[in-house]
Amino acid sequence: MRIEAPAIVCGLRAHGEHGAVVRLMTEGHGLQAAYVRGARGRRMRPVLIAGNLVSAVLSARTDSQLPQATVELTHSRAPLMAEPLPAAAIEWATALTATALPEAQPYPRLYSALDALLSGLARARALEVARKR
Repeated sequence: MRIEAPAIVCGLRAHGEHGAVVRLMTEGHGLQAAYVRGARGRRMRPVLIAGNLVSAVLSARTDSQLPQATVELTHSRAPLMAEPLPAAAIEWATALTATALPEAQPYPRLYSALDALLSGLARARALEVARKR
């Protein structure tokens, strides 16, 4: 199994000393769980924040194995996490997605809706900052 796709980070659970199991929402492959080495390290911690858009490569020898993933940041929504309301909205939307959807079932419209919601939060925050100036 090999999947290369843009994905939205929906959740992170510590696994081992430095790694983590990350839940990623992809357009064509749905919600995917994968192990990321060094996920809790200094370099990867800012990349794996809920709501961030990443470019992910997931690979496993068989379909029944937990895939290993390498991720690269495509678009950061981390600045929104400094504000309480956008941070709560991002955490709620990504946690709901990670909890409610089954694994590996493609939901392209839900992926688009989640991305639009997160982008809308960023635009609303940008407008609010512009109004204060």
